[in-house]
Amino acid sequence: MKLLIEQLRSEHFQIQRLLFSVAAAVHAGRPAEVAIAARKLSAVLLGHIAFERTVLPELARLDAVRGQPERADRVRAFARELESFERSVRQSLAPLEAGAGSPATLQQWMTARDLVEALLAEEFALLDRYAEGAGAERRQMPRVSCDCPAVIKGDGEPVATLRDLSLSGMRMELDRPLPVGSFIDARLLLPGAPGPIDVCAEVRWLGREGATGKRGVGARFVNLPPQAGLAIASWVATESLRRRRAAAT
Repeated sequence: MKLLIEQLRSEHFQIQRLLFSVAAAVHAGRPAEVAIAARKLSAVLLGHIAFERTVLPELARLDAVRGQPERADRVRAFARELESFERSVRQSLAPLEAGAGSPATLQQWMTARDLVEALLAEEFALLDRYAEGAGAERRQMPRVSCDCPAVIKGDGEPVATLRDLSLSGMRMELDRPLPVGSFIDARLLLPGAPGPIDVCAEVRWLGREGATGKRGVGARFVNLPPQAGLAIASWVATESLRRRRAAAT
């Protein structure tokens, strides 16, 4: 079960990266690039749905046998929804795959994006329930630890130390507190990235002051621009792969 959860989450991350690729091309107004990215997204997404339609009925059967009827019913209901979802995704992505380019492209993309994000949100909720019993981590986005600078724009532009990063947010260490609920603009300086990555984030929690006098700060990204999201997704994926390969040698 744990391996299945990790596989599905890995596919989620790939789909998220492709979403950012399509978004970047749409906002840049490049129909040919939109078509290529949309075709890749469609192929991966439809393959993902086909895999789920094979796996979910078996998960529901096992849940029923293990005395989890409510979870089994929810999985069956979601499996039934996949057919109509697949049809809607095909219809919404078809104009983008054609690459015709028109004023309606942005609206077509937003419709497709909302459908895909609705699917991922429902899957995240299901996977979290299974993760509780499988010893897997309850986290929606892959996250990697790091040790690199992040400049907080504004008063004095203090330099924070980025400690971990995902597509949804980041954890930093800073020598002064940031109010929970406040919004910050930050520039991430990731090793190996093509250049600095500018993000806006909401401060969600503040840790206790450590021995070094610095405090941990957890922040969630807000309105992440497509190019920034693609850059973070690529860096996280590359770094995760590099570490897995290093651990295997």
